[in-house]
Amino acid sequence: MDVVVDEQIVPHDHDELTHLLGDLDFTIRSFENLTHFLVWNSMENEGVFVGTTSDPACFTPTVAALRSLVLND
Repeated sequence: MDVVVDEQIVPHDHDELTHLLGDLDFTIRSFENLTHFLVWNSMENEGVFVGTTSDPACFTPTVAALRSLVLND
């Protein structure tokens, strides 16, 4: 099966105060059978996409690993 993902890290029109939160650098989309993680470092112009199970137990370690790898947190 081929899968194509088109994701953009841009602020959505939440409200006029969204800019106070800082740059958007991470998105998580959780579906019934799969979760997509996308992290983007705008300073380095690089990013990582990971698809994984939708088990919530994997969210925290995956987010921590991606933030460390891409955002140097």
